[in-house]
Formats: sequence, C-alpha cells, structure tokens
Amino acid sequence: MKNIRRVLVMMILAVLAAACTARATPLPPEQVEAKALALVNNLIKSDYAAARADFDKTMLDVLPESDLKEVWESLPAQTGAFKEIGGVRSDEKDQYRIIFVTCAFENAAIDVRVVFDPDGKIAGLFFQPAQAGANSSIPYNPPSYVQQNAFEEKDVTVGSGEWALP
Repeated sequence: MKNIRRVLVMMILAVLAAACTARATPLPPEQVEAKALALVNNLIKSDYAAARADFDKTMLDVLPESDLKEVWESLPAQTGAFKEIGGVRSDEKDQYRIIFVTCAFENAAIDVRVVFDPDGKIAGLFFQPAQAGANSSIPYNPPSYVQQNAFEEKDVTVGSGEWALP
C-alpha cells in the first residue's frame, strides 16, 4: 500500500513538474504584430501604463513607466513631431519574435523594435533609426538647406572592356 501511494505521489509530482515547465503555444504572427502596434499606439496616446501591460517581469523591473515616458517624449526633440505609423515588419532570432513598427516623425523615421519571448510577453523595446527602404510609405525629405538643383545625375562607366563597371 505504501509503495502504491509513493508511486502515485511521484506520478502527481512528475505531472505537476511537466505542467510547470511546459511552454504556452506561441502566438500567431498577427497577434504578436497587433500587440506591438497596441504598444506603439499607447505610447502615442501617452498611456504608458497600458504600453507596459505586456512587458515580462524583467522589463517591468528595468523600464518603469516614468523612464518609458521620458524616452518616448524625448523623440520629438530629436526627430520632430510624430506624424504616422508607416508600417510593420517582423523577424525571428532564436526563440524571440521581433516586430519593427516604423514611425514617421517630421524629420526622421524611427523603428520601434519590440522583442517578444516565446510566451508572447515583451522582453525588449528599442528605438532606432528606420532601416533604409524598410517602408516606402515614408518618403525621404531632404533637409531645407539642400539645393536640389546643385545635383546632376549621369550614367558613368569606369574602365573599359571586360572589366568595365557601370
């Protein structure tokens, strides 16, 4: 009887251990993108508490609401006023899903890089210059001091024969 009880207890412990270590089913890409867009939209609305809603424990510890507010509100001083969300693209690295939300500001485009862990929680948040050509809906506007008529485009060939470079 004691052996049966021991076996049952060991089986229950094994099932509990397996349940505790089991990973949640990864979120579909559309849901991960929706979460990233929700974060950016909450930043735009200055709802920093809602923006932190999907942060994992580490992010909650290292990026308090006041710091998130400070970072987001410092962007217009560097890039001009926020204009629009230009697009979304994604990538994967190891077990992480990375969503890039391209935001157009008056003077620059910024990629808000949102990194999701396998449980669908936000494990990283970065603001970086947008990747060149990442989103064609955000046109390049040269600075006001550029004199467009000072430039001329010509076809040039360097060298000749088999090794000529166009």
